[in-house]
Amino acid sequence: MSSSYKDRFYSKYVSTHNARLYGANDMARVRSQFPVWDSQYGGFLPDDKEARVADLGCGDGGLVAWLHAEGFKNAEGVDVSGEQVAAGKAMGIGALTEMDLREYLRSRPNHFDLLFLRDVLGHFNKEEVLEIMELMHAALLPGGMLVVKTPN
Repeated sequence: MSSSYKDRFYSKYVSTHNARLYGANDMARVRSQFPVWDSQYGGFLPDDKEARVADLGCGDGGLVAWLHAEGFKNAEGVDVSGEQVAAGKAMGIGALTEMDLREYLRSRPNHFDLLFLRDVLGHFNKEEVLEIMELMHAALLPGGMLVVKTPN
C-alpha cells in the first residue's frame, strides 16, 4: 500500500475490525455463508472445474473455501492483511497469499478465467481503482470474467 496508515490499518484488520464486529471466525461460520455465495455467485462459475479463479481482497479466504468445496481446485485468494491470511490458513483454507493485489495481478498476466473483487474498491482512491481495473483486465484470459461487488 502506498500510505502508511493503510499498512497499519490492514496489518491489524482482524484484531481491530473483524473480531470486534463478528467475533472469532471458524469454518462453521464460513460454511454457513456457502448458500449465500451459491445464490449470489454460483451463476458466474465456469463449467470447467480446472478454471483458474481468484478472490482479490479475499480476507480470511471464505470464498476460496467455498470455491474449493464447489470443486475449483485452482481457486486462490490474495489479501494485503497478514492477519486475515493467517486466520484463513489457521482454519485450513489453502491457496491464500499475503500480498498487495496490484503486485499479485502484475505477476499473473493472462492467467485467470474468473476474478472476484468483493467490497475492495472502496478502499482505494480513483487513480488506484483505475490501475486495479487495468491490472484485472490484463490478468484475465480472453473470454475471462470479472465479478465486482461494492457498497460504494
